[in-house]
Amino acid sequence: MTVNKLQIGAVGTFSVEIPYLEVGSGFPKGLITAVQHGGEWSPLWIIKELLKTPPQTGTMTIIPIANPFGFVFGQRNEVIEGKDPNRQYPGRADGDFSARIADTIFSMAKTSDFVIDLHTFSRQAPFLAGYAQNEKADRYTVEKMIQLLQPDVVWAVDEKKGEDRRFNGSFDGALAREGIPSVFIEMPNYQMISDGLIARIATGVRNVFEGFQAPLGQSKEIKRFSAKYLYADDAGIFDPLVKPLETVVAGQQIGTVSCFPTFEAKKVITPITGTLLTIKGKDVIRTGTKLGSIGV
Repeated sequence: MTVNKLQIGAVGTFSVEIPYLEVGSGFPKGLITAVQHGGEWSPLWIIKELLKTPPQTGTMTIIPIANPFGFVFGQRNEVIEGKDPNRQYPGRADGDFSARIADTIFSMAKTSDFVIDLHTFSRQAPFLAGYAQNEKADRYTVEKMIQLLQPDVVWAVDEKKGEDRRFNGSFDGALAREGIPSVFIEMPNYQMISDGLIARIATGVRNVFEGFQAPLGQSKEIKRFSAKYLYADDAGIFDPLVKPLETVVAGQQIGTVSCFPTFEAKKVITPITGTLLTIKGKDVIRTGTKLGSIGV
């Protein structure tokens, strides 16, 4: 394993560098990115597992902490300018600080045969793999990557439609427009993720490296969805009544909010029928808090 650094620039008297690791050699060359959002730490356990037992073929390049200042402060955004780093792609070499980080990472991605971008949900979630829909995307290779990963569900993101427009500027969307095969993985946060799921995701990533040259084969059908989101109307403490991957029906109660200041209980009802992708655990919420998502 070798350790290298991407040179970004400087903040005050501090030089800004993003370390990356290289393990193995040869084809395929895969890039794994993590912690683009500074508070999403579960991928670090996936990386630890991958380094313990790396793929037997290919060159695995890992950027373990793509948002170094956000990571230090536990913040989603890049704290120098307060921007979401995963909405700055493909970036600009002569742009602001966030754009330069994005440009540096994107330039590395363009030299890779595929990219796997690791993320964390703040809510209870299954092993979810997703991709950006684009006419220039390498769908054949993306399908093969998904087959090798074997997630619980697949999320197809269309940045041109509905709430998915909020993903404009995402890493995976920019990669799709360049025709670079890319899959993002979402998982529970580090306080919820089990050792078994950590091992399963790491195994899936290894399989992508080791099976990359094989043709797309037959495998069990993995459910695919677009996501619809549920938001809280009240402030209080939330208790869920359902779990990810359960089927929910429009009009069904999926949780309870004990509202401040009286703790009067109010039902949380889903207006949508579909498969529950994510749901908040027990938590303190406010009006507008994202409670979960339903696959349709």
